[in-house]
Amino acid sequence: MSYSSGFLSRDKSPGSDSVMTMFPEYKLYCSEVTREFLLTSNKYCHLRNSWVALPIQQACDVNILNDVNSEQQQLQVTLLPAGHCPGSVM
Repeated sequence: MSYSSGFLSRDKSPGSDSVMTMFPEYKLYCSEVTREFLLTSNKYCHLRNSWVALPIQQACDVNILNDVNSEQQQLQVTLLPAGHCPGSVM
């Protein structure tokens, strides 16, 4: 099974760095605040092209690769604030 994208709910999700090493084209969607936190971290700044910031409480279209038939599919997602730390979403 292959993966082309995922969602990061906050800036401390375990394993995100190792996922990015294994799949360099992988896109991780997150809130704008989380992306800013990640870009200021020396640990994650080299992955700046992989982080895709989405606005909170606004529907957005996201294109993902279907790993079954290798076709692009469009999803509409809305990030909702989780409220337990800055930038956290659900």
